[in-house]
Amino acid sequence: MTETAKIITIDGDTALVGCDAASDACHSCAGSPFCNLKERTYEALVNPGINVTSGDRVRVYLPPGKTIISGFMVLILPLLLFLLFYFLSGRLLGLKDEGLRALCGVFGLFLGFGGSFFFARKNRKKHMPLIVGKAND
Repeated sequence: MTETAKIITIDGDTALVGCDAASDACHSCAGSPFCNLKERTYEALVNPGINVTSGDRVRVYLPPGKTIISGFMVLILPLLLFLLFYFLSGRLLGLKDEGLRALCGVFGLFLGFGGSFFFARKNRKKHMPLIVGKAND
């Protein structure tokens, strides 16, 4: 999936980019006047073969597979660990009290969020979007 964004700053091989209100996706959205995405920014890798500067409109490639993996790590993994810890605390530990089982589930939830945090830090550049060219090319 390719999106249009605007470069805010460049630092080495990464750039801070933000939502481009001139993109086709923004014009086709009925919620445009109430959109809170216009203020959001994210980091993207700069392809070494292109010359871009701050303020340029660029095409940013978001690999679908990496996007799915990132979404899984942030959302699904913690929920799965919550359920796993909740049910296993009743089976393996023999806990009958729902409050203690829920506490074990919350512990699993925190492990899931911690795991996704360390996964993201370790694989940060590998899972970043890539600037593939200028938008007007």
